[in-house]
Amino acid sequence: LYVVSCPRLEITQRFQSMPLRRRADYFAKTLADVRRAWDDHGAGTAYLEVLQDVGAELFDQLFPRELRDLLWRNRSRLAPVVLRADEPDVPWELVHLKPPTGRRQKTPQFLGQLGMLRWPFEGYPQSILHARPGRVRVLAPAQAALSPAGGANALEADFLRDRLGASPLPGTESALRTLLRAGDFDLLHFSGHGVAAPQDASAAKIVLTEVTGADGRPKYRYLSARAVEQNAKLRRPDGSGPMVVLNACQLARGGDQLTGSGGFAKAFLSTGAAAFVAALWSIHEAPAHDFVTEFYTRLLAGATVADAAAGARTKAREAGDATWLSYVIYARPDAHLAVP
Repeated sequence: LYVVSCPRLEITQRFQSMPLRRRADYFAKTLADVRRAWDDHGAGTAYLEVLQDVGAELFDQLFPRELRDLLWRNRSRLAPVVLRADEPDVPWELVHLKPPTGRRQKTPQFLGQLGMLRWPFEGYPQSILHARPGRVRVLAPAQAALSPAGGANALEADFLRDRLGASPLPGTESALRTLLRAGDFDLLHFSGHGVAAPQDASAAKIVLTEVTGADGRPKYRYLSARAVEQNAKLRRPDGSGPMVVLNACQLARGGDQLTGSGGFAKAFLSTGAAAFVAALWSIHEAPAHDFVTEFYTRLLAGATVADAAAGARTKAREAGDATWLSYVIYARPDAHLAVP
């Protein structure tokens, strides 16, 4: 079940897919196919065409004929579009528009490309996001075994400090629990690495501190989505809440990375976050950095979240991989950042 809202078309309509059989396995296989296509083809036309085929199949499988007709007929006037659902594991951004029946067109037209945002069924946040002095926090832990010195973690921390006056957050579980329980922040940005199993979003974790074990190998401390859900109190008395950005990846062989937003999306939004940004599948370090810095730059210039997200996807797309489609953004499309 999901609701599709498009302000330009003045529609807010409820739809449902056909019954999904073995849904967790299907979506896990879908994301595995995305990653395998990158391993097989790398950047280029062949890789993009595989993504289009995957997305076109999702269009046929997830959307009833009525919705396929509606989206295809109005494809030039959709942006922005909000999809409201309580199923964060579905890669809605990868859905590729095509004629309601028959083969897909050659021109790429993914929902993520058309300015799609997400929100759960319950509630709707205020349209103003804040970034007040002393209330922007960044966590970019140094992890020698996972990230090179001076890598994207450090660059993003510097960017947030220079552009938003962010202050560093100690990378310990106790420090994060204290922050989440107080809810005394406007923006929390994490840059680092995460671990997640596609079939178990509630077990998603972000990597915090790195220590050397007795055997000389690195060991890690984590913050789980479950810990966020059980400790955070982010909704303020006036109904507003912070923005949370998790630019987190699990480093794998060959530079490919995997992260999951399912558990963390539910955890942060249910406890009061007004916007949440994270990646759903394999991403790469350089376009991931480009995405978040472009997203913030456009917000600081006065763009709405929908316009900032579209610009950030365009910037990240230049790398030629699927990073630009992997980000999920939960927010109001007309939300904007109020900076003193």
